[in-house]
Amino acid sequence: MDERKTKSNKQPITMSHLKLNHPIVIYDSNAPNQQFFINDLRNKNHAIREIEINVCPVSEKYLIHIMENIELKPTRALINTASPWYRCFAEDLTEMSAFVLLRTLRDFPSLLKTPIVILENDIFIDPSLEDLSQSHEENEEVFA
Repeated sequence: MDERKTKSNKQPITMSHLKLNHPIVIYDSNAPNQQFFINDLRNKNHAIREIEINVCPVSEKYLIHIMENIELKPTRALINTASPWYRCFAEDLTEMSAFVLLRTLRDFPSLLKTPIVILENDIFIDPSLEDLSQSHEENEEVFA
């Protein structure tokens, strides 16, 4: 008998806490309002790292960070119901485990509601610039 051992170098994805050192904005540059939003935000904070979901898929590490730090149930808050893929997945989204949801959002990035702003452990989904500036002011008051 020919025994073949398979060895996988891939580690299972776990929902472990990640510390992100710089602000990250995940956005769809095909949407004009999101393009204006990112330009305004970039003018206020030059350290922002941008991830365009229509150019590349969102990495699993960012999706894990979002799912860990979001206060609402991820499927409701993260899903773009206007996505062409929404009709295909609508019934299954509420039943998906975190792992399957993570892979689905990575493989079908238009399902992700954008823009998403990640500021350390604060996650903002489709925020306004006012929401972000209020959060920044609240954080400064805590340290004062």
